Amino acid sequence: DWSSDVCSSDLAVQSRHAAYFARQGHRHAPHMRGGVSNRLIQEIDLDLPNTRAALTYYLESAQPIPALELVANLEGFWWLQGYRVEGFTWLERTLAAAGDALPSQLRARALVMAGHLCALNGEDMRAHPFLLEGFAVAQESGERSAERDALHHLGVLARARGSDDEASQRWQACRSEEHTSEL
Repeated sequence: DWSSDVCSSDLAVQSRHAAYFARQGHRHAPHMRGGVSNRLIQEIDLDLPNTRAALTYYLESAQPIPALELVANLEGFWWLQGYRVEGFTWLERTLAAAGDALPSQLRARALVMAGHLCALNGEDMRAHPFLLEGFAVAQESGERSAERDALHHLGVLARARGSDDEASQRWQACRSEEHTSEL
């Protein structure tokens, strides 16, 4: 049947398209920390409609893990470019779609990122539970980077609400974790 061939062909094209942008996200991931170049941010921004299409494809085809990896790999982009709400929305959708099927380390990264994006949007009360859960999952799974990020962001939240002692404890634990992971 011609129509089923067209649909199969369309799905194959969508699959290849999504896989390409997932690879792009993976390629960009190491550059999303520290000094992110304007050129890279502009490149990702130009490709944003394609990234959205890839994320939509993955969610509509019940593949939340590659969708979540793509969202998480572009963490710096979402907040540097001011797409914090959109980044959080994609995270929320992919976390819900994945349920318990997520690998613990990816879940930890996603929860910490969700907390970070909420905090950047001024939603400190919403950020706190994400960060606490992300920290716990990171500790259990050995995801040191997410553990450090959670401690740092929890320290920032504590400082913002005037709890200097808690902020200092979180940041000291974060520095201790950095030294432990270097050994």
